[in-house]
Amino acid sequence: MKTKGSPDEIDKVIARNLKHYRKQQGISQSELAKVLDVSFQQIQKYESAKNRVSASALYFLSKSLGVPICCFFSVITHDKSSTSGERFFF
Repeated sequence: MKTKGSPDEIDKVIARNLKHYRKQQGISQSELAKVLDVSFQQIQKYESAKNRVSASALYFLSKSLGVPICCFFSVITHDKSSTSGERFFF
């Protein structure tokens, strides 16, 4: 359970994955912000988990970055013993 003022672990995972997939696509924070009609500062807050990503924003991020929504909830690992390299929260 999240304590007031600190991001939940799932929020942190979503933030890291958002940054990962944005960079993987070669999209700047400003470019992504224009697509979502938000400021680049809002994208920074999403990527640092200072602001939670709403369900509708997550949907548009998924479409904009070309990844399924479930990818935002995965923990990407670099453990060579893992076959998929991902672990999901649900």
